[in-house]
Amino acid sequence: MHLDRVQKIFILFCMVFGFICIMNINNPDMDDHVHPSYLDKLNLSGVDRIMIVAHPDDESLWGGAHLAQHRYFVVCLTNAKTYNYRRYWEFKNAMKITDTPNVILDYPDYENGHRIDWSPYEKDIEKDIRLLLSYRDWKEIATHNPDGEYGHQHHIATSRIVTKACRDGGLYDRLNYFGIYQWDIKDVKNIVTVSREYLEVKQKMFRPYYRERNTIKKHRLMHPYEQWIKASDWNRVKNKQEQTKDAGHQ
Repeated sequence: MHLDRVQKIFILFCMVFGFICIMNINNPDMDDHVHPSYLDKLNLSGVDRIMIVAHPDDESLWGGAHLAQHRYFVVCLTNAKTYNYRRYWEFKNAMKITDTPNVILDYPDYENGHRIDWSPYEKDIEKDIRLLLSYRDWKEIATHNPDGEYGHQHHIATSRIVTKACRDGGLYDRLNYFGIYQWDIKDVKNIVTVSREYLEVKQKMFRPYYRERNTIKKHRLMHPYEQWIKASDWNRVKNKQEQTKDAGHQ
């Protein structure tokens, strides 16, 4: 079919207009924040645990089985708005699976092919985290471990900021870290897996994260394991595991 110039212009206009509409639909009304007036609107009835993560999908990767088992309030520090808020919606849809109350903040994540340095934002992040920790008498606080699981700079920063806030607030004894990351299948043979019931829920939580499907697949060795560690026990457990690995390699 031959199209004249006017028809081509009209089709191009429709395509551009449609793209703009999609962009506007996808952009959420970002009203998630940590002010008590907003937190008061959330359904936190019966919720006495809080989980603080760096990115959408971290809550599912490192704590999905816990979310399936208990009621947590999940706080995600970044919304990856460089992807037109796609990860914002993925996070919100994942949280619906376990009916988990949540907020997702707008600290930067990734731009122009590079992870954003959080140094200019750490004081604001710390301020928000202190407010969140003081908002309720949380019996458990969970976050990234000091290694950042597999070494992610934002995970490490989140762990450091949350740990400092817990120490300063007298909450360190309530702080749990996500489990030690294992790189080799032989290193997980003695680790207890989560129950099949909770693992199935966890795997459902992965489904909305189409944008991060390859990342989730990359960490599939860790999917059945969520051996969280009390912050006060971290160094002891980490050292013991390293000694065990060294002995096994001799």
